[in-house]
Amino acid sequence: MDAAAQFKRILSDRAWVRSVVAGSLLATGCGFLPAPAMTVGVTCQHGDLTLQLEQGYPGTGADGLATADDCQRALDALDGYRAEYEARFGVQALGNRPVRLRTATDLTMTTDALNKYASLNDCYLSGSPPGQCSIISGNTYADSIDLARNNLLSFPHELNHVRRGLGHSGWCIDYNPWSISVLGWDQSGYLGCSK
Repeated sequence: MDAAAQFKRILSDRAWVRSVVAGSLLATGCGFLPAPAMTVGVTCQHGDLTLQLEQGYPGTGADGLATADDCQRALDALDGYRAEYEARFGVQALGNRPVRLRTATDLTMTTDALNKYASLNDCYLSGSPPGQCSIISGNTYADSIDLARNNLLSFPHELNHVRRGLGHSGWCIDYNPWSISVLGWDQSGYLGCSK
């Protein structure tokens, strides 16, 4: 089965997609500043999509770390998300902007050093009111797109920043309905969409 067919099969399993995003508000931190430094462990590429896995990224290697095959599998999934996104919104040239899979499951600590919680779970355990605990699952920088570990689903959101720029103005009209119907991910709350 080719990557596109695998991607379609994954998306057809709405229960799986919902389980990926259930229980937390997946947010993206979106500002076109230079990306923070990252040590690359594995790199793979297809066309203008370059994927870099951070050193220490977990995978199927004998040492428990990511291999070239793990990189390729993730790249195939990103290619699938990109194809679905571009079928609706047009080609988004990435040029010299690699996608970087970070070892962190929450990029809050890489984007906001003042955040007092090391993880979403720590925020919940602190007794914070519902709605005040969220994770940063992706961030678009001037020179890269960062995705938190196991958050490939955030890639189309970040591609939309490549297309639309900073902020989320107008996203409730075109992007969020597409995200709901194709990805099964309703971002209304995060985007401020009225229901």
